[in-house]
Amino acid sequence: MIKKDYDILDKDIPNLIGKLIRFLGNNKVQCSLDKYDKALERSGPIFKEYYLKHRHPWWRTLLDYRRLEKSGKAIYKNVTSEIAALAADAKKILSEPHAAGVLKSLSEEIEKVDHLNADAYKEIMALVKHKTGENGKRLFMPVRAALTGRLKGLELEKVFALLGKKGILERIRR
Repeated sequence: MIKKDYDILDKDIPNLIGKLIRFLGNNKVQCSLDKYDKALERSGPIFKEYYLKHRHPWWRTLLDYRRLEKSGKAIYKNVTSEIAALAADAKKILSEPHAAGVLKSLSEEIEKVDHLNADAYKEIMALVKHKTGENGKRLFMPVRAALTGRLKGLELEKVFALLGKKGILERIRR
């Protein structure tokens, strides 16, 4: 059966969401879900409504998906519209051809440097930008998602310094 409003078969949804979780990093996703769940337990109803629907719509859906997984029920038979929407987003993110190109170019450029610092970061990103022709979100979002598992957060310059060459290459290859 194909979910209404999404060009996805119900049986493909678990696979797509699984790929998204692996892309973001299973441990990072679980840690974030645990923090999210605790924050919801301690918050009031107005904050919950805002937090759930507007600020972090994916987290609630991922939490529901994980609970469904743990219940042992067939996921494709118990798909909600939110889970189908998450799978559609996952399909979109994972199929963006520019993301793979950006990460491949980044990996190649990082292999060439000995030490990563602020100047190396700027130079590497300029080279990746030139090599791929991507800029703005199309350049930085795949890098941020691969390195941190999030789409917002610490400046990438600092992430580069914290992870170092080995850490960055490991996360890109995941």
